[in-house]
Amino acid sequence: MLRQAERRLRALTNTVPGVVLQFTLLGGAITRVEFVSRGSHELLGLASQQIRLNPNEAQYHYELGLAWNEAGNMDNAIAALRTAIKLDGRLSRAWYNLGLALNGQGKIQEALDVLAQHTVAACALEPISADEWFDTVRRAAPFATLPRSAFEATLD
Repeated sequence: MLRQAERRLRALTNTVPGVVLQFTLLGGAITRVEFVSRGSHELLGLASQQIRLNPNEAQYHYELGLAWNEAGNMDNAIAALRTAIKLDGRLSRAWYNLGLALNGQGKIQEALDVLAQHTVAACALEPISADEWFDTVRRAAPFATLPRSAFEATLD
């Protein structure tokens, strides 16, 4: 009876626009993906089985984070971005978007901590001058008024 109800629910979710996910959340990160609706292909360009069968692919979680952010579900966006970072700490875009999401929730100190980690991830990819990086950071709307002193404090 339970399996039949689960099949009906999955069939229904596959007809809903968007992406429906069933996942396990542990410690603020997605640890296992049980079900992904077919809408994942239209929105993310990823087949639902790709996500479900390759839960350790950081890029998939990054894309899910962006989709949830677009849908206004910041808690799930943050969880997916944290998972992407956990899987690949050098994924600079995930650090950046996590900082923006946290800032959008008013978690300024946490966003600044993420900015520091984003800086480390970006520097791991290529050498960056502090002045150029400061200019890059200030181009993001949440950090447009970031004082140089606060920026330098994240570097220490």
